[in-house]
Amino acid sequence: MFSLKTEKNIKFKRTAPSFYSGNLNLSNFNTIIMVLIWFLLPLKYGGSINPTDKSTWNDSLFSWVSGDWPVFTFPLISAFTLILVILNRRGFTIKSLSFTLTMVLPGILIFIASVIGWVNSTEKDVAYLFSAQILAFVVLVAGTIIHLHVQPLARKFILISICVGFFASSALAWNQKHLLYPSIQEGLETRLEQGEEINLDALRILKTQKRYGGSFPYANHLGAHLALLVPLCILLAWKARRFFQESKINGPLLSFMALIFLLYTLYISGSLTSAIILASVGVCLVLFQIKKSFYPKTNFSFTEIKYISIFFSILFFLGILFQDSVIPKDKLSSLHHRYGTWDRAIQIFYENPLIGSGMGEFYNQNLQKMPENSEITRFAHNLFLSFLSQCGIFGGIASLTMLLYPIFLVFLVKKRRLKVHSNSIFIAVISGSIAWSLHSLLNYNIQVPATVSTFLILPSMGLSFQKDDKRIPFKDFLPIGLTSIFLIGICLLPFKRFEGEKHYRILENLIKNGAPEKLIYAYGERASEMLPDSPYPPSKIAHVAIQEKQYEFAVTQLKESIKRTPHRSSYYAWLAHAYGRMGKIDEAFTAIEQALFWNPNNKDSKDFQSYLETLQ
Repeated sequence: MFSLKTEKNIKFKRTAPSFYSGNLNLSNFNTIIMVLIWFLLPLKYGGSINPTDKSTWNDSLFSWVSGDWPVFTFPLISAFTLILVILNRRGFTIKSLSFTLTMVLPGILIFIASVIGWVNSTEKDVAYLFSAQILAFVVLVAGTIIHLHVQPLARKFILISICVGFFASSALAWNQKHLLYPSIQEGLETRLEQGEEINLDALRILKTQKRYGGSFPYANHLGAHLALLVPLCILLAWKARRFFQESKINGPLLSFMALIFLLYTLYISGSLTSAIILASVGVCLVLFQIKKSFYPKTNFSFTEIKYISIFFSILFFLGILFQDSVIPKDKLSSLHHRYGTWDRAIQIFYENPLIGSGMGEFYNQNLQKMPENSEITRFAHNLFLSFLSQCGIFGGIASLTMLLYPIFLVFLVKKRRLKVHSNSIFIAVISGSIAWSLHSLLNYNIQVPATVSTFLILPSMGLSFQKDDKRIPFKDFLPIGLTSIFLIGICLLPFKRFEGEKHYRILENLIKNGAPEKLIYAYGERASEMLPDSPYPPSKIAHVAIQEKQYEFAVTQLKESIKRTPHRSSYYAWLAHAYGRMGKIDEAFTAIEQALFWNPNNKDSKDFQSYLETLQ
């Protein structure tokens, strides 16, 4: 029914000795592994980097297979990729390394900025894990690009795997809306009618659920991935016509089908930002195509991308400016809250412009400064302001470098320092990258491994890899190898979290199932030892101790949590309650003052302070 049309001038050839007496060699094996990794990224690593009070460890084989993977395992995947590249070594040439450094420059600058953010950070667990993740992005992308210099044909397979993985994630969102969530809701309602006890909060959430993220925990993250990949997905659908030579399926039909699929995915994600951006993409690409029809050119022109970028930005910001007439009231309210968040981020920057407030500190500083009835958020919802406030001037420069990097590559192409592999693919990936950059001005995309990694790798896919068969001699390769080993070592550091996160998951299950307190304390203290920078294990233990009226033990654990994160208002509030129940009014009053210092608008803390004043 259909036949595979192969491109001329492409030949498979061995680039390294084979493992065994078969056709598989090291380069081809690496290609298979990398294709698999890039396919799995949106399906397994759509979660946020930032640690939360809930464990992310998968406690069953089924959850590992069907669900997403803990984000702290991502650096291990990156380290494995770089190891495979080092074993091959054929990709390490002067040209390949120079090209790779150019492509990963934004990631390197962001990593340096995050390390600067360690200085003032009191959220050490957040800061260290974030830096490890950023380095993992760089390592994965660098390893992939170096490999592409050995196997240029792998470019097509990786691009296809990225898009197929995204389609699979979108299909999961469809399933959530039409099959999974309705069936769960129906089951809960049936049990409720039969008089069984159910989780009423879960039922309420299901009834009011309007946004679906697929493999991404948050629908906005699916929207960011949409903005990044829609142009490329439609282009590849157009090019897929070669698979259906003997049928009536053609490029326009396939592209239209892909567009309808993606637009409905956008609809069920409920991402208004992505909708505005994609509308901009569509208009810009149509204008570009009209221009091409009247002024056909054989080679890529800087002017084309310049016009796309200008129209892109104008349409996007016009959509924001005229939000009152186009955005629903609930969305409008949320956006107004973001304006306030951005204003407070600028205030935080002014207080410490040189090195910032510290990585992970935005949540505490924002909570301290925000007025009553404001939306509580852990992030600035703006890549530039987030790094500017937490990492100072250099953080702002690094984030701007990442946001403007697609435009920078266009300048490099214009100056002919880099050559375009394919005009259409280059325009598609640059358009998607610009869309992601605009989306990052309204969200925290930098926290999502799948999205950031894809953003870093895509621009290189539209560029040509200059062949260089002159490998670096072994004696000169030694420092490169040592640097690579050092990077691999850093990426492997999160491995030590495995046992700690596992024990933390067990701790949560024990608390949920009402296990004996001694068993809970044992696992909690073990998890606390294995996660020495995390405040969550001791705070969990403290919560149980308060329920069991073991207030002295609760105070000990809360002090440990405060030692690890001294700017968390909630821990001071718990500490005040523990002291209050022990009759230590002065200590309780001191603790509640600290709680109100870091969160002045917390009504419960205000009420408890008034109660303590009456006792005094």
